[in-house]
Amino acid sequence: MLIFPDLQRTTMSTSENSPTTISRLWAWLRKNGVEISIALGVLGVLLTIFGIWISQEHGDPAPSTTVEGNITGPAMVGNQTIQGPVTIGSTPGQLRALMADQAKLTKLEARLEVTGQALRRFFEILEQEEVPPEQWAIRLPEIALRHKQALERLAALETEDSETQALIGKARAAIKAGNYDQAESLLDQAEARELAGIQAAEAKVEERRLSAAAVRAEQAELSLIQLRYWKAAERFAAAAELVPDSKPEQRLDYRERRARSLYRQGDEKGDNAALMEAIRAYRDLLGAYPRAQVPLDWAMTQNNLGSALAKLGERESGTERLEEAVAAYRAALEEYTRERVPLDWARTQTGLGAALQTLGERESGTARLKVARRHIEDAWRVVKDAGMEQYDEDFQQRLVAIDRLIAERR
Repeated sequence: MLIFPDLQRTTMSTSENSPTTISRLWAWLRKNGVEISIALGVLGVLLTIFGIWISQEHGDPAPSTTVEGNITGPAMVGNQTIQGPVTIGSTPGQLRALMADQAKLTKLEARLEVTGQALRRFFEILEQEEVPPEQWAIRLPEIALRHKQALERLAALETEDSETQALIGKARAAIKAGNYDQAESLLDQAEARELAGIQAAEAKVEERRLSAAAVRAEQAELSLIQLRYWKAAERFAAAAELVPDSKPEQRLDYRERRARSLYRQGDEKGDNAALMEAIRAYRDLLGAYPRAQVPLDWAMTQNNLGSALAKLGERESGTERLEEAVAAYRAALEEYTRERVPLDWARTQTGLGAALQTLGERESGTARLKVARRHIEDAWRVVKDAGMEQYDEDFQQRLVAIDRLIAERR
């Protein structure tokens, strides 16, 4: 806040003291480098106070700004300047008198560079918003400047849609006439058309992204035909990235196909790094399938995770992966029940039995082997009931191998 020491000592006891006070204040302002605009403002305040004091000494009412009063010097609005003088009335009564005087009104229109309709609207705004009359001299140039800036911006605004452009042109004409309500309505319509255009364009972009993703997925399938599983996995990953957020199911499909490709790379080509990637992929997919919402999808992912863990566990000397595989299979069986999905249940039971068999082979006892045999035997029974005799030989070989180990350890 600016502090004026000399002003604090100013007295109004006699008219002779005023010139001395003003001189001292002016010297102080120049000494302290205050801008000339502030100095003029302070000087104006002092002169007003002096005028009020003179009027009170002679029993006259305090003077007020008249219709003929001028704003001299520039009026600042933000970083813009409107050069004065500008003549306006400062009370509603004086406003009515000004509006009735066409010569004065025309002069003010020219000074502000606006139409008569717009100028009348400016004054209506000042009254409607209950702006104190003493602030009209500041607010009027500000409103006028914003009015002209709006016209300039709208004149420069271009859109691809011809109907939107026409609406903007009509809104500009309404603003020029001071009809802001109509201008707002027209601009609302223009905005609605642009937003509708954006939605249509975004829909087109989504369609193209889906098409591009489908093409990339077909490239991945070509890689699978050639047994290039790593390449297929990379292409499925790229396809998933192309899918828009509005199609989460399609993205999940590509992610699953990537995980299966990684598993095939690890299983068929002895690539343990690929199996590690597959394990990570399936664990990520578990988060995309909330058990409460899609229990069977969640169970399928648990089963696939168990298969990848079991395959890697078979190649490692430790049992950590195998134990994790057993846990994944058992989790899947919580949703894959025999009554609900018998063949899925049988497939998971087979995987669980195989993992337990591998663990049993690395132990000296027979407990795990016996549990493994029970799981595999139960699975075989369901498969046979489904008329799938082509798997009989595989089940028989598994059971024979387990029985032989159990017999050797007795």
